[in-house]
Amino acid sequence: MLDQNIKLLGEDELRRELIKLEPKNQKAAGSLIGRKFCHDNLILPIDVTADHITVGFPFEDHDQLQLLRDRAFKDLHVKIMDVSEIRKGLLSIWPKDDDDAADAAKSTRNRFIDDTILRAAELGASELVYQYEDDGGHVRYCVRGIWTDDQVINHDEMKAIIENTGSEAFGVYDKQLEQRGRLLRTLDGRDINLRVSSYPAWFPREGMPISKIVMRVLGRHELLPSFAHIGMTDKQATIFLGAIRSKKAGIIVAAPTGEGKSTTVYAGILALDPSKGNVYAIEDPPEIRIPFVTQTAINDQAGWTHERAMTATLRQKPSFVFVGESLDTDTARYAMRAMLQGYPSATSIHADDAVAALLRLMSLDIPIYQIQQGVTLLVSQRLLNPVCTVCASESEPSKEIIERCQSFHLPIPASVLHRNPDGCPRCFHTGLKMRQRAIFEMIPMTAELSNTIEQTRNPQQIAKIAYKHHPPLLAFARKLLADQVIDAQAFLEIPTPLTTDFKPIVEDIKVAS
Repeated sequence: MLDQNIKLLGEDELRRELIKLEPKNQKAAGSLIGRKFCHDNLILPIDVTADHITVGFPFEDHDQLQLLRDRAFKDLHVKIMDVSEIRKGLLSIWPKDDDDAADAAKSTRNRFIDDTILRAAELGASELVYQYEDDGGHVRYCVRGIWTDDQVINHDEMKAIIENTGSEAFGVYDKQLEQRGRLLRTLDGRDINLRVSSYPAWFPREGMPISKIVMRVLGRHELLPSFAHIGMTDKQATIFLGAIRSKKAGIIVAAPTGEGKSTTVYAGILALDPSKGNVYAIEDPPEIRIPFVTQTAINDQAGWTHERAMTATLRQKPSFVFVGESLDTDTARYAMRAMLQGYPSATSIHADDAVAALLRLMSLDIPIYQIQQGVTLLVSQRLLNPVCTVCASESEPSKEIIERCQSFHLPIPASVLHRNPDGCPRCFHTGLKMRQRAIFEMIPMTAELSNTIEQTRNPQQIAKIAYKHHPPLLAFARKLLADQVIDAQAFLEIPTPLTTDFKPIVEDIKVAS
């Protein structure tokens, strides 16, 4: 039996309805129901008033009519009509040309999105951005830390592209909220994985937020560098692999955002051969799918917190646990919890160098005794951009470089290169080579270092002991500067060690190719 708010019309009643019929009313009724819904369910919008909506439908389907009534939020007047009549009527409301034009516009936008994603992959960009600005819509790429403004399109097209991207990545797109999601594209024979986030940017002229879309271009496990090619020296590789294979591994990897911390841990995990173990990764969110690693994404809104994830993980007798990032006191405590309970573990932390990572743990209220008992290795790293030697200029080292080398007992290079900001065709006008180079510093938690952090919180004293037998990042950067791999500016941007009271061991500074 039909709901009392749904009425089947006879011929005379329909004729009276059609007397009032106007094309704009049909359009209004159609927009209320939705063009796609009408086409998919063979519903012909006929008229709409303040009280009811009139439609044509091919048969008396109570459930479908009730669904339509709920969708329209009005009483429903229904005329049973032949399917051919309904199709003809739908074409009169929405001509095929309109459908073709809408499909063509959508197809053009999708091609534009695909083209920009493919270009990001070809450039080796870490981020792709769709940004609405007063002068138009900007497509921007971050290539090896340098932002480029690639093209500008009109405002309406950028709005549509942002909406298309948001709808695909987030499912339900809301321009007034920050949202996170993913896209996976297969373009030109390659799989491209993107982590997408939106940010509601304020534009008074629009009267509402316009999302800024930032896509992080992620790799696949097949594209991860093998451990042999990650960039560590032979001595560093021995230390790192020894630590990660230990039954009491407690590894802290430190660097700013985007410097490859997770990649280093992933490469180490793959060196373990996870298919022969029971490896877990707790991330927010995972960046690269690693075979035979049980990866989970933190979802605080659903109640899947770091605490619950860690508790569940430790119940499954893991052979290794990776906690994606220790951003605050809580996540740092959960990472330490695995280490202290005797599970081989690693986590990453935002800090300039290995000593700063140690101090960062202290600032997060991790007790000294837990650091002493849980942490076995402190690692810090930087991704450096090799300068394009085709367009770079060469000069003698500046006074600033000479003084910096002398302060840290480092040999002064005979000459240095300077990046050309305009670049050349060989380097896509970036002034840099495509492949980045990583440098590392490794600080094992020795008994001497452990005693020092217990006796003093003085950063300079801790650094003096930490770098007593292991060179800092600056020493490796100087080697690359002298070999004309990086330019002078890259060397000057390397963090300054907290002490000058060390003499780096020359044989340790053989940077891997």
